[in-house]
Amino acid sequence: RAPVVALLLVAGCATSMIDQGQLRAGALQRMLARAAATRGLPPPEKLDSQVVERAALPPLLRQLFYDEWTDNQVRTAEEMMTAMGLWPEGMDSLEQTIAVQGEQIAGLYSPARRTLYIVEGLDVPAVIGTSPARVRRNLYVEFVLSHEIIHALQHRAFPALFAATSQWKDHDDVVY
Repeated sequence: RAPVVALLLVAGCATSMIDQGQLRAGALQRMLARAAATRGLPPPEKLDSQVVERAALPPLLRQLFYDEWTDNQVRTAEEMMTAMGLWPEGMDSLEQTIAVQGEQIAGLYSPARRTLYIVEGLDVPAVIGTSPARVRRNLYVEFVLSHEIIHALQHRAFPALFAATSQWKDHDDVVY
């Protein structure tokens, strides 16, 4: 019986939502509609999306970071965190953040670029990656996409909230 159960689990590996380096358009549209309906928001006509390989993630994160920060703002924030004992002196906070996030991120939404990014070749937890044969879905990628789609819907419906969160770095208590 054990080999039959194992075969059913392996045979149930989900079909990919990513095809030739792109999200399957129909699957993405269905998820957009479902997420929008769940949140009571109108679905967007389209959502820019991009599939990135894990190796391409650190340079992308650096670009996304510099969409909103300047070198001077980074240095000022590092100095403030170091002075408060929150960050070790001489350690590059941006590079350390990118190194950690580059290994952990499965997907993200960039408000500045209005684009959803999903990492190709995710390390899917075994309990999620092997689903019964009748499901035939990649539940982990769907979970990550749903989470990032919600951010995109929030940004579209409540843009002032996203603008307010990017202004914290200009606050006197943070800068000085």
